[in-house]
Amino acid sequence: MLAARVVVPLFATSLCYGQAAVWGRVQDEIRQELTGATVTAQGLSYPFLRFSTKTDGAGNYFFDEFPDGDYSLEATADGHVGTTYSPINIRYPRRESRNFVLPLVIYETKKIELNVNIVGTLLVGGKPLARATVCLLREPVKRCVETNHYGQYSLTVEPGVYRAWVMNNERILWASSLEFPGPDSYRDPIRIKP
Repeated sequence: MLAARVVVPLFATSLCYGQAAVWGRVQDEIRQELTGATVTAQGLSYPFLRFSTKTDGAGNYFFDEFPDGDYSLEATADGHVGTTYSPINIRYPRRESRNFVLPLVIYETKKIELNVNIVGTLLVGGKPLARATVCLLREPVKRCVETNHYGQYSLTVEPGVYRAWVMNNERILWASSLEFPGPDSYRDPIRIKP
């Protein structure tokens, strides 16, 4: 008697996001889902590796599998400022989830108003400060973001002088004034001393 075998295709259409190697959602700054946004994973351990996908009707994306290594993950959409997480360490069978919030590019009289992009990693004693809140305030605008598992954060604001602070467990760990004189990218403007 012959035993029956069931062959499951590698890319099953019923794959849910929770089973993907990397998955998440892309939204705009008012938390509306962005359909058709591009999410690209670029290998850092292996620079020749590059994967790209589009978000579905609910703003969700997923990648089935990656070789183990470090990656940067970028989300872009027309009319929005792109956002990147880097590095993301992928190790099978661990699964990673990254959600993106893409601010609108501001158009005024047919010219693009350039914003300040602030990207950094918060470290305390050489260790990442995960789930801390980073805030910038210049009345009436207040922007806050939570650091990811690796202590990374990203904010987009207009040029100017801001009151800035970092909170963790409802305690202020750092506070200062920060100046961003012109449209540019600023890396690691916040340094927390142990």
